[in-house]
Amino acid sequence: MGIKKGQIINSNYLFYHPLVDKTPIGAVEKGKDINISLSFPNNFVIWDLELIIEDDNKVQIANYKLNEVSHNKYNISFKIDEYGLYWYYFAFSDCYGRHGIYASEDLGGCLSNERLNLYQLLIYDSFSNKTNWFNKAIMYQIMPDRFYRGGNEDKKDYAVMHNDWYEDPFYKPIGKDWNIDFFGGDLKGIIEKLDYLKSLNVNVIYLNPIFLARSSHKYDVGNYLELDPMFGTIDDFKNLCEIAKSKGIKIILDMVFNHSGDDSLYFNKHGNYDSIGAYQSKLSPYRDWYTFGKYFKHGYRAWWDIETLPAFNQENNEYLKLIGDVLRKWLGLGASGIRLDVVDELNNDVVTYINKICKGINKDIIIIGEVWEDASNKISYGVRKHYFNGHQIDSVMNYVFKRAIISFVKEGNYLGLRDSIRMLINNYPKYALDKTMNIVDTHDTMRLVNNFYKYVPKNKADSAKFKVSEDVRIDAITKQKMAVALQFSLPGIPCIYYGDEAGLDGFDDPFCRRTYPWGRENIDLLNFYKKLTKIRLDPIFDGGLYQEVKTNSCQFVFKRIKDDHEILVVINNSNVFYEDRIKAYDMIDEVDVDLVHVSPYSVKFYKLK
Repeated sequence: MGIKKGQIINSNYLFYHPLVDKTPIGAVEKGKDINISLSFPNNFVIWDLELIIEDDNKVQIANYKLNEVSHNKYNISFKIDEYGLYWYYFAFSDCYGRHGIYASEDLGGCLSNERLNLYQLLIYDSFSNKTNWFNKAIMYQIMPDRFYRGGNEDKKDYAVMHNDWYEDPFYKPIGKDWNIDFFGGDLKGIIEKLDYLKSLNVNVIYLNPIFLARSSHKYDVGNYLELDPMFGTIDDFKNLCEIAKSKGIKIILDMVFNHSGDDSLYFNKHGNYDSIGAYQSKLSPYRDWYTFGKYFKHGYRAWWDIETLPAFNQENNEYLKLIGDVLRKWLGLGASGIRLDVVDELNNDVVTYINKICKGINKDIIIIGEVWEDASNKISYGVRKHYFNGHQIDSVMNYVFKRAIISFVKEGNYLGLRDSIRMLINNYPKYALDKTMNIVDTHDTMRLVNNFYKYVPKNKADSAKFKVSEDVRIDAITKQKMAVALQFSLPGIPCIYYGDEAGLDGFDDPFCRRTYPWGRENIDLLNFYKKLTKIRLDPIFDGGLYQEVKTNSCQFVFKRIKDDHEILVVINNSNVFYEDRIKAYDMIDEVDVDLVHVSPYSVKFYKLK
């Protein structure tokens, strides 16, 4: 029905759009007023217009007759007092019968006589604003073994050490063992590089697991209450937290509570611990921490049937007690938050318990979950997750944006990006949206730049021998810059995966886990990241409104707005110049301009006057 000035979307729609015609936008706190309006074309003659609301079991809980405020314009105000996931649509009658208005892909109204997709309405309890410090975060993810050697000499007997810092990790097993090759990075190394991170304006470090474990990645935890000696000592961790804090940097730890390692204090499959492990005896105090049975591939339940990762029995009270002990210890030593590995594998009660422990220690502790889909309506193993009810996690890793950003830059898929942004704005509490951990790659995916190499390896051996040509690399880095500009400017907070800013590349694990290329950095790319992190410090990115300006396969243009301030972001994914006569301050080149002028395949940020 047209575009309303000052609203989020910039496209025409029919009947209803929740990002224009509903307030508050997005998920709503329980008991708060919700206002909805609808508009019909002038030539429609309708009657008996209703808003119909269902709970998550498709049971109708309410229907409201809308009020006609002027010709073919209707509204309704209501509230929902119980938090949960709800769905709604509209129904009306005309001379042809009864019809419904449902949600289209872009969330505009879709007229149908058959039941289609309903609009989502998440009602949450409440969140504490104590964690809003995270809205200003510029995060940096580090795999400690691969970042920098600080001189720790405590090596394990079985560990295969790389003498050459710059060589590739092994992609084949060593005997029967995987991931036992090490480069020697440690916590002291991170401390030595804190000033480098500060030059990137980093204020949050996310560490992959640091607990005692056999592998280099540490997701096979051996003892949650011990720091892996190859990374240093407890004093090293305390020093890291204290020195980082003095530089305005907080530390977030990776918590792996779905499974342990088979080589662990609790399972002890190989007898390397003094304990009587669950695998060793039915009389083990840890036996009921796991689930055994001949119907499992390895005789016990394991995460994704990976033999080295036996899964915990989450109904066991002693296991829950361990979680509490782990959180109290490491948060007490100086960590400011946690990232929950494979949180969708944890049952709702466990996640609620984790929240209770963390927020009981300090309400400003941040809890981020690893979720690869829309976290507001996630179903895992047939069970609806309640991540954003106000009693579980604060936000999630934003794989939704990751996929959409890469698809736009690589293929011009602007609808995928536009509609993904609309979806999360509509579905998430703004509290959670402002804290989404915006990633473009991680330790679980290929490096961002590799998405633009126009090459798909056949296997690990193919990945290992691949060498990119300089022309392809230059083109790929150009696309990387566009992707990162989106990562830094969309709602949420940016997370740099160590080495991306230096030009580090690599296909899937283990090549995406190469070492940081100290002394071999791509300086132009590094300086570009520094520009972005400086721009990101602008207060407008702390919760500022997102507003579409122009979206097509060639350009993705939008504003971030806060109070009377506006920043225009232009991603020019085409071979032609983008121009618009506007007075502004060019935040990339740091000059005043009378003309927005963006070269092909480049990005600009303009502070509007």
